[in-house]
Amino acid sequence: MPSRPVRVLIACDHIDHDGALHGGGRQLLELIRALQNSPHVEFTVVILRPATSLGRELVAEGVPLAFLGDHRYNPVSMLKLIRIIRDSRADVLHLTDFGADTWGRLAGAITRTPAMVQVITHHGQSQPRGYPWQAALANRLLAPLTSRVLAISSSVKDFAVDHMGFERDAVEVLHYPMPEYSFSDPDPSDCDELRRSLGIADKDPVIGAVTRFHEVKGIHHLVEAYAIVRKTHPDAWLLLVGKGPQEARLRARAEELGVSDRVVFAGFQRAVERFEALFTVSAVPSLEEGFGLVALESLRLGVPVVASDVGGLPDIVEHGKTGFLVPPANPEALADALLQVVGDPALHASMRAAAPVSTARFSLDEYAHQLIRVYREMAQLAPVPEVAGMAVSA
Repeated sequence: MPSRPVRVLIACDHIDHDGALHGGGRQLLELIRALQNSPHVEFTVVILRPATSLGRELVAEGVPLAFLGDHRYNPVSMLKLIRIIRDSRADVLHLTDFGADTWGRLAGAITRTPAMVQVITHHGQSQPRGYPWQAALANRLLAPLTSRVLAISSSVKDFAVDHMGFERDAVEVLHYPMPEYSFSDPDPSDCDELRRSLGIADKDPVIGAVTRFHEVKGIHHLVEAYAIVRKTHPDAWLLLVGKGPQEARLRARAEELGVSDRVVFAGFQRAVERFEALFTVSAVPSLEEGFGLVALESLRLGVPVVASDVGGLPDIVEHGKTGFLVPPANPEALADALLQVVGDPALHASMRAAAPVSTARFSLDEYAHQLIRVYREMAQLAPVPEVAGMAVSA
């Protein structure tokens, strides 16, 4: 089998929502940086939608992204992908999101280029648009044109099998990795300065969340739970990092509950580490969650996580060891778990010690190595030699 680098066209619909980088976008940037260090792969990355201000900023920083400038359901995207496949002499396609999955698989069939679909969300009924009928139909019709399928969690695999027309044996679970390039241990002095700037005393407990303010993220339930926590811990803060269409509603509800004096809306932050480092406990109250990157990041910093028992979150949070899993859309259960972590110093210390250790299994190096393995298998190229610690960069 040939041993040359495998040529990959990576395509997705968008990398951000409302100007804020989403989990899939962050993981794409991590993958780009990891693959740039590998002699075993050559890649081109295209984004189907127009470049946002964030997209233009990333390009200016030297991130190799090409924006096609198309809008949803535009068949011109297929023609552009065909041209890029031919120009780049792509061996395989790595496709994410509905538009890229649809036009990419058709372009792959026309050019006889094997296509891999990476499924990163459930597209469930709690999503703003649910699971569109046209997506369900297209995915089932195009399933025979799919060479490989990757799912980012066990629950996403179930969705891919039950709703996208894939056979269970054809779907491989490959968890998102812990970010390495866009996430690092914050400087304690920076964290101290941030705490002072927010007016949070050193010993005040902080319940935090890094998220988009959308219905599916369940932050409205967190505000309700926080009001319950305040009855026992009046010194507790709620620190919300992110942006989205629910922000006005969340602010209003905090006012109604009489807790707005200690609810901080920090806005979207590209570097979230120093905010997460302030958390006593990280809350992920999502109604659906394909994976749950913020939970992984929090654990990396030694912050216990209280999360909904949905989606990929049980793959990350070890119940009772690194945090708690609670029923979704249940402010009372969420508050009870938060109170256990905040109110029990011994339990909190135990979880803090266990949290970073638990993230070792989510290695970016191993993730990139496994993707390269799949690429090379699809292209029928020789596998990368297994050399400990050198899977990607050697």
